[in-house]
Amino acid sequence: MRPTLPFGLALCLIGVALPAQERVVSPGGTTTTAPRARQCEKNKIEMVDVRATGGAALPNDYREHVAQETFFYFNPPEVKRPRYSIQQLVVHGDGGISGLQLVESSQNDYFDREAKRAIEEAARAGAFKPLPAGVDSLPIELSFGRRAGETRSYSATRTSCPAWPRSSNPAPDYPREMREHAIRGLVRARFMVNVDGRIKPNTFTVLQATNKQFVREVEAIIPKLQYQPAEVQGRRVEQLTEQVFTFGIDFEPGHD
Repeated sequence: MRPTLPFGLALCLIGVALPAQERVVSPGGTTTTAPRARQCEKNKIEMVDVRATGGAALPNDYREHVAQETFFYFNPPEVKRPRYSIQQLVVHGDGGISGLQLVESSQNDYFDREAKRAIEEAARAGAFKPLPAGVDSLPIELSFGRRAGETRSYSATRTSCPAWPRSSNPAPDYPREMREHAIRGLVRARFMVNVDGRIKPNTFTVLQATNKQFVREVEAIIPKLQYQPAEVQGRRVEQLTEQVFTFGIDFEPGHD
């Protein structure tokens, strides 16, 4: 399963809606790029630890894999005060899971729900591999914020980077009639950028437009646009992204 960074999660990770990079078309018809350097965020959040319960043995590589995959999807808001919770579940021989339940609360409902969501997302992505032959099921415990059996806090840095347009991307043409009449405007669009840095087919949606002709010009270049793929923990993911294309609007370019 290909990891996807949903827009709601993107907002939480990046902090703002993603304007990406504007391509500015001047009244005279020339174009400039208004670059804004891609900014990655590094948040210190509670780490995940995994262990088998009931005296069962769990191979270290299996335990570490489940912990890393769950941490990949775990995205609680960063706070100064450490939090801690425990979730339990049963892994079946084929790698399926059941009986996911909270057994020790952090006293923060959002944190506990986010821990549960991360486990479910990790399971859908295949984090829980089939068990060794002869093992029908295995109860395990996932600790968020502490290593199992310890009392001190356990955290790590989670790094996330948004999808970002390449500086070489073409700009939309400024329609001649609109340019001659000094008609200015913009198109604000939303689309999914896949792990290859291309816009995923059939995901382009116009959120705001001042003129239909501007929309047509933007649609014409969509297949040609390329992006730096979004990343979480160094892993490329799909991301729902917004970008604004302007026509005849002066803009002071930023700096990388």
